[in-house]
Order: sequence, then C-alpha cells, then structure tokens
Amino acid sequence: MERFDFQRLAEAITAAGDTELAPEARFVVPSAPRPFIPPKLLSDQSPDQALAAEVIVVSSPAAVGKTTAARYLAATSNLPLLNLADVHVSTNALVGLLTTDVARPANPIDALHSGQLSLIIDALDEGRMLSGDANFEKFLETSWELLRRDRSEPDRPKLVLFGRELAAELVELSLLTLAEDLRVSWVKLDFFDARDAMEVVEAHASETARLDGRVWTPSPATRAVVQAFFQAIASALKVSPDDLWLDPQGRAFSGYAPILAAIGSLISRQDNPVRLKNALEDSGAERAWDVIESVADAILTREQEEKVHPQLVKELSGEVPAEAYDPAEQLTYLTQLAHGREPQLAHRFGLSGKDLETYRRIVGQQLPEHPFLQGGSLANDVLASIVFAHAVGNDLLRDSDSAPLRQASRQPFLWRSVQRHLERFPETWLVGNHVGRVLNSLWNDSVAEVFQVVVRPDETEDGMSVITIEEPEESWRFRAVHPIEFYEQLRTADCQFRSDVSWQGHRGDQGSEVFDVRGDVTFVATAGLEIRAETVRLDGDVRLMAKPVIQPGNLRVVPTAATRVWWGGEFASTHPWNQYAPTLESPEERLPATKLEALLERLDKAFPAGAPITVYKFKLRLTDDRRTSWISRDFGVEEFAKLLDLMVQEGLARTEDAETSGPRPMVRVHFSVTWAELLRGLRHPEKAADRVSKALAEARRIFR
Repeated sequence: MERFDFQRLAEAITAAGDTELAPEARFVVPSAPRPFIPPKLLSDQSPDQALAAEVIVVSSPAAVGKTTAARYLAATSNLPLLNLADVHVSTNALVGLLTTDVARPANPIDALHSGQLSLIIDALDEGRMLSGDANFEKFLETSWELLRRDRSEPDRPKLVLFGRELAAELVELSLLTLAEDLRVSWVKLDFFDARDAMEVVEAHASETARLDGRVWTPSPATRAVVQAFFQAIASALKVSPDDLWLDPQGRAFSGYAPILAAIGSLISRQDNPVRLKNALEDSGAERAWDVIESVADAILTREQEEKVHPQLVKELSGEVPAEAYDPAEQLTYLTQLAHGREPQLAHRFGLSGKDLETYRRIVGQQLPEHPFLQGGSLANDVLASIVFAHAVGNDLLRDSDSAPLRQASRQPFLWRSVQRHLERFPETWLVGNHVGRVLNSLWNDSVAEVFQVVVRPDETEDGMSVITIEEPEESWRFRAVHPIEFYEQLRTADCQFRSDVSWQGHRGDQGSEVFDVRGDVTFVATAGLEIRAETVRLDGDVRLMAKPVIQPGNLRVVPTAATRVWWGGEFASTHPWNQYAPTLESPEERLPATKLEALLERLDKAFPAGAPITVYKFKLRLTDDRRTSWISRDFGVEEFAKLLDLMVQEGLARTEDAETSGPRPMVRVHFSVTWAELLRGLRHPEKAADRVSKALAEARRIFR
C-alpha cells in the first residue's frame, strides 16, 4: 500500500473563502486539537489518485485518532464538521443542514458541487447508534443523491468521512448499491512510525506539563526512557528492535497514539526518568501490554514510596501499614474519583483515631496530583483501562457507574488490562454485566483477531458460567456471575447458557441501539434471551437458539449478503428472524470438523486474505515463528509443508526468494486462492473450481 503524509489530505480539501456558520448550527468549525502530530495515510492507490475523488472514506481501528484527525482538518481549513455522535440524521439531512447552517458561502450546495466547499463528517459508527440503522442508511442514500445532482467536478473532495472499519464497510455497501458511479477512495490512518512516535510522546509530555502549569523539555534521559519502552516492546514480541516497526503487532503497540500519549504524560511528571527506564529494562514482559503496565506499576509504586510513605512515617504514631496507599489502594481511589464519588479511604488496614485522620489528610492532599489524573479526570484512555480493570476484577462498580465502562469497552485497552489482571489473580470472577464490556474491548482490538470465545455453564456451581478466550498459542479462562450481558457485539463465539442472557446495543446518551453478530457464532440460551436493541446486524455463519426470545416490537434484523443462518427455539417462529430461511445445519447436526477443515478454518482466521507465509526453502518447512507455531503443534510440520507444495504444484500458490538473514535460504509463499475459498470448496465441492477440487482431493489424503 502507498503511505503518504496526512498533510496531503489537508491540502486536497478547500474552503470557499471563510466559512461562516449560522447561529445554533449543527455543523461546527472546531478549534485545532492540541497536541496534534499528523499520522500517515495508507491507500491502495497513489496519493494523487486517492485524493482525486468526490468521497474520501478514512477508516481505522478503534482509538487510532479519527476524531482528532477530523477536527484538525476542519480547524486548519476552516471547514464545517458534522459530528454524527451529536447530530441525529435521516433522509435529506445533509441538504437541510447545508441550507440552514452555512451562512457563507452564500450558495453552499453550489460550492459543494464545484469542489469549493468540502464537508468533514466524523463518527460514522456513533451515527449508526444515535440515528438508528434505517435513518443512517437514508442519510447516506440522500447524501449520494445530492452529490450526483452535479458531477461537473468529480476530482475534488466534497465529503470526507471518518469511521471505524465496520462503519466504512456499511458506507461501501451503500455506495455499491446506490451510487456506484461516484468517485470514491478509501484510505486508512496508519500507526505512527519510529520517528513520529517519539514526537508524539514528547508533544504529550509538553502538553501535560502546560496543563499542570509547568514547562517540560526533552532530554537525553527522557529519550532513553522512550527507547527503553520500544526495546521492551520488541523483546516482549520476540523481534529485534530494528524490526519492531516492520512487525504488525510491534507497530500496533509502539505506534498506537493513546499508548504514546500515556507514556508522554507519565514521563512529564517524573523527576527521575532513570527510574522508569530501569522499570522498563527489568520488566521481562512476555507480552507487549505487560510493558505498558510495568510503567504504570512503577508510577504507582513511586507514588506510595516517595510521595506518601515518608510523610506517614513522620506523622503516624505507629508503624505504617504496608497497604497504606499501595497500588491497589490507589486504583480503588482512582475508580471512585473517575465515577464522581468522594474517595472512601483506608478500608483495608487498621488505622483509627488521629492516625486515620492524618492518613486521610495526606492522601487527600496527594491524590488530586496523581499522575493518572488531569484536571480531576483520568488523563488517558490507557491509564483509565488499568483503573477500570482493577474495578471490574474487584467488583467495585455500582450500577450508576456503567457509562465510563461502556465507553472504555469501545477501545482495546480495557481487555488488555483485564487480561493481565486475570493472569495475576486467576481466581477472579466477573459480574455478568461486565462480561460484555470486557469482550467488546477484545473485539475492538486490532491485534487480537485470531480467537474464539467459548461459554459453558459452570458445572461446579449454579449461577455461574465459565468463559474461555482461545487464541492459537494461549487461552484465558474466568468465571462470571449470571445474568450475563453481551454489549454491542458478539463475534466468533460458541455459547451455551442455562440462565437468562441479554444482548445490549451500544448505549449513548441518546438515540437507538445497534447490536452486531459477526463471524462463526453459535448461541444457545435454553432459559431465554432478551434483546435490548433496535437493530441486529448479522454477518457470517450464525446459529441462534433461545426460548423465550424477548425483543422490541420494532426490532430490525439486517443480514449481509454473505450471511448464513440457522434458527432454533423461538427464533424459528418469531418475526423478523423467520423472514430468513435457514441455510445452515443445526448445532446438533453439524459434524465435527475434519483435520483439514479445522486447519483451513484456523488459517482463514489467522491470516488476512492474500497474506504470504515465509518458510524455509528446503521442503517448505515452517520457520520458528510464534504466529505459525500453532500449525506445527496442532497439525504437523510435514503435513503443512506437503499442503504448501501441493498448492504450488496445482497453481494455487507460488514461491519467491525472501531477503532474510541467516544460514538457511527462505522463500515467501504467495497464494492465488484464499483460505476461505478452499474452505468453501471443501464444504461445497459441487461449487468448487476444478483446480481447487483437485487440490482438496489430495489434501484430504494428507490430513487423514
């Protein structure tokens, strides 16, 4: 893919003089975000081609910086921005907003058509939820109609839309169905590279200091801390520091804007950067997220040992309890502050009388200056996830505390922090309505795509379920108290429930609720399912059974063209589900996968379509790569090598020499057929192409 500067997009959009908005306009011209380090853009086209389009769709995974980028574009070009998270839209909404909200240029619709006025539209995902799928689709449809009225300038950007990849898929479907003639380009926000990552860290450190009323400047010591952070990430991922920025997971951790912002915020407040550097070098992390948490642990320990403990030693009448203001105590207080409650201090140890009052006074003075806080709120989404994981793992949240956790669930950091909590405290159990938020965070993680969630009743204790999250190389297991709620989505899961369970659409401050079911999903709820959403969207192989099914009277079910379904229980007789005839066998009838089918299923999930695999040239044997070690472990090195050789012989793959170091020559295997196509050919041989059928017939003999 082509990678180019974000500034190219800023230069491509133009305003008709100075845009002026009417009073009470729903459009805004925002102030520029601070700090802002422009990300890079990725496109299948050259920059000139990608930016010569009427509609530019900018997508990325959660928390990469779409809203910040949208604000920057609107602010620096003085262009109207429409935030769909705040403004309800429907049929002809864009025409109406242009007519009523834009005072200058005098003819905004003409300016739009002539390419003299570009509109920035942010938060496509939230727009679905605020306006509802039906209204959102009408908004898109009538926006395309507006653009198609006048095609005199098809090479000038008129609409620039920002959203997550799922929302971008919905936009693409709408365009293909209703406006295939419009010129559209698709670009992605990329993670930061090494040079820009350092700049992001230092920009956030400077901004944190400014908000604290200080001045901060980078130094060799602080840059050594950042380099130690990058090296620790590389060590955890088992790649060399030089390869960190070439490794997909390395880029996703080291180049993730919120993580870099958190590091910058913490560095800014450290008098002794060497302490952080030592913590990073000593982390011994097995996973990249452990590196981030090791920084947080060092900060929390410093707050106890250097800020509070010396004062307690001076002023308490007796020995200072080891738990006084320890990391767990700090996280508890931060949980209370994050949810607008006054900290309830010192429930874990035995201070009383004057000593208790002294402790409360000292902590009350220190807590507002905590490095995790900025202006009385949690300073960063990454730091917030560490606080929320502690709260979830220790059941510290009230029903009224759900809004911050719901929002945190839409980013990957909550799951990563809960994952670490589960490893440190394996007996942890979760309250049922937190389960969906934790899993939603997992399903929003761009580097945790190869997994399956398995839910089974706890055979040792009533009122509990056992939830297992399986990845190719490891798994995590925890128990959850009924009733369990799935939040916003359900993906690649095999669930069996004997107790009530619910699907809760994403809940914003207002608007409708949408729930997505994606991937290979089997869901059986013999005690009933309550659906709290206005729209359920299906995409994949979906088997659903529940009795009863409780749902809104106006529920809308939207399957994609590729969706296959099976209904059981009341799904089979309930509108609107029964509008769609079953096309899958039931869970009971589904035969166990053969070894070949199981391998193809795993490969389809593990590798993006078209992704090559690097192997040793001699006999095409797998390398010692953690991303493919599960193939060797579960399916056999020799068998997989024979499969690759077979695909090359049948013209389904080709090899090219790989430029790698080391004594053994290697090749990269490129595929002309996807694993999904092979899987479909295995399951439906009557529809498979001849060369695929021939290869699969031989592959069956290899994997008997």
